[in-house]
Amino acid sequence: MKIKSNLILYISFFLISPLILFSQQDSKVKELKDIIETITVRLQEEPNNSFYYGVRSNAYYNLGELNKALDDLINATKNDSLNWELYYNKGIVLFDLERIEASILDFNKSILLNKDNSESYLARALSYYNLGYYMKAIEDNTSAILLNKEYSDAFNNRGLCYIKIEKYQLAIEDFTAAISLSPSLAKYYYNRGFSNYKIDQFDNAFKDLEVSIELDSQNIYGYYYIALAHKKIGNNKKFEYYYEKAKENGLPQKLYIEK
Repeated sequence: MKIKSNLILYISFFLISPLILFSQQDSKVKELKDIIETITVRLQEEPNNSFYYGVRSNAYYNLGELNKALDDLINATKNDSLNWELYYNKGIVLFDLERIEASILDFNKSILLNKDNSESYLARALSYYNLGYYMKAIEDNTSAILLNKEYSDAFNNRGLCYIKIEKYQLAIEDFTAAISLSPSLAKYYYNRGFSNYKIDQFDNAFKDLEVSIELDSQNIYGYYYIALAHKKIGNNKKFEYYYEKAKENGLPQKLYIEK
């Protein structure tokens, strides 16, 4: 899924929530193409069948043919204007096409039709986040949490919004909640470690960032911020070590530090 490039954007999201789930593995490409062929024949017989459009749109989505997936979802919603899942899926496809404002309109419809689906709020929150509407994103992530108090992704994403408005302590509280619910995800530790780094809580930052690279040894920015934290406290030997590890793992050249 395409999202804004950002050093701290270890945001949580999800692929389309299909009416029928198909694997995205390469071995399933033929299966997906067969589904498209079969559904195309059926649509010739039943051109107003929203279910068929929904199934074919998912197959197109899994093949990366987003515009065709979108066309099918447009037809599906024309024939079934009260199906919240169709609007939700359409919003996801629009998001992937980087038509963020349009995605919000479909998430709005999805929520209007089903106010109890936490994923719709999470999806709309991500769209708001990408547009810089952080307070609206916080509200939607909060709605997702109220509907599902074990939704670690919603806590994580709300924490990222708090980072954007420099409410680091609130961000840390949300990342802590996310970690308590899903303790094996590196991105949650990274996000909390970054937040601690921003408020000069270096001991806590080291602990979290170390865990993040233990869980994900290719976490470039985990190494990078450990290096920067060591530089701030004057530990040049450890700065050099972690800075080199960040470069070895592909640190963008624009982040190189002049010595």
